[in-house]
Amino acid sequence: MPLSDWLLNAGDDKGFAAFLEYLDQVAAGTADKSSVNLTGLSDTQKSFVQSLIYSKEQNPFWVLVADELRARLAAQELRAFLGSGVYVFSARDLHLLDARAASREQERRRLAILQKVRNRDYKALVVPAAALLDCLPPPEVFAGAELNLKTGDLIEPETVCEQLLSAGYERAKLAEQAGQFVRHGDVIDIVIASATAELPPQGLRISFFDIEIDDLRAMDLETQRSVQSLSRVAIPPARELLLKQE
Repeated sequence: MPLSDWLLNAGDDKGFAAFLEYLDQVAAGTADKSSVNLTGLSDTQKSFVQSLIYSKEQNPFWVLVADELRARLAAQELRAFLGSGVYVFSARDLHLLDARAASREQERRRLAILQKVRNRDYKALVVPAAALLDCLPPPEVFAGAELNLKTGDLIEPETVCEQLLSAGYERAKLAEQAGQFVRHGDVIDIVIASATAELPPQGLRISFFDIEIDDLRAMDLETQRSVQSLSRVAIPPARELLLKQE
């Protein structure tokens, strides 16, 4: 049943009708700001109420859950109500083997999510309890490592490459996986991780005319061809542990 139809039929429940009235007061700025405690809800009902609150206030929110399994289920439920803009900030992988052999796919996905959180470009963030124990550098460290470029900027191509290396990207012969970049003369191709496992990484092509950024385009990773034109990009770091050269 669509959310709008469900709300029309919810008026018979006096308790829930009072809750809906309270949400209207919150949206209008006339409600008492004291907290509200709802009990007896199933997990799916909790996701529905969270989505309902978002539809009233339009403010991004976080959901703390017990473990990774419940986080993925909660994200699926919230996406059913809210559509896109729902992300799971998974706990950092524990690698007991050689760190050089570990996959950094989840780490880069976490960084893509952190960028969306910094820009408030999300609706809901589902966080397993274990992820709260992960230590992260301060937001200003990530902001300093983020590479913001726009058409017309004056910057040496090799300077861009050095900044990408400092941000944790790897130089490759062909850019096809998240966290890789390659330079071919006056063109730099970069692959940026997506914030969800369901979406593929994003390809980016930067074309220079001498030291001026002449063109920014999205890139199809399968065909390696430029597609959509972009006016500006924000490239997040590719590693959580960022070291500065002294």
